[in-house]
Amino acid sequence: MSAAIDAIVTALRGAAELGGPALVSALGDGVREAHSWRRAFDAVENVDERGVALLHVDDAVTIVHVDLAPGFCSRVHSHGLGAAIGVYAGQEDNTLYVPRPGGGLRVSGRVQVLAGEVFQMGAEAIHHIENPLDVPLRAVHVYFGDLPNSWRHRYEPPGWAPIPEGGAATGRGSGSP
Repeated sequence: MSAAIDAIVTALRGAAELGGPALVSALGDGVREAHSWRRAFDAVENVDERGVALLHVDDAVTIVHVDLAPGFCSRVHSHGLGAAIGVYAGQEDNTLYVPRPGGGLRVSGRVQVLAGEVFQMGAEAIHHIENPLDVPLRAVHVYFGDLPNSWRHRYEPPGWAPIPEGGAATGRGSGSP
């Protein structure tokens, strides 16, 4: 990683250790100064086929950079961790869900996160994201814990039942299903 990305990761990790308000403030500062983040994140390596790059993970925090193509739509999923999303280019549309009594999911809300904005989600959040614009969505997602080993799920039709991923699929990680 570049020195600029290392500095951003160090600042966000420190803010996350202080708690949600400090992280939201630090993310907000970064996304409002988007020109410096654009330059730094142009050097991101280890990007997967979706445009997602894991920048840092430890027991306290996971930091991910996303560079999602126009029209991108994720699967419905949970993280099992609280998260803060800072969009610095484009727009991230979140559709939020809650479990229905007796099974399945229902839409509980929608949140548009525009460039320069931060959105915070609780550990119980179930959602999917979309890039509705004809330009890339560029953002930093910060999770309060070890995302690869968290108890998280994906949800697929027709019944929208939770399918374990991460720690939930392996029996590792913290939390409970």
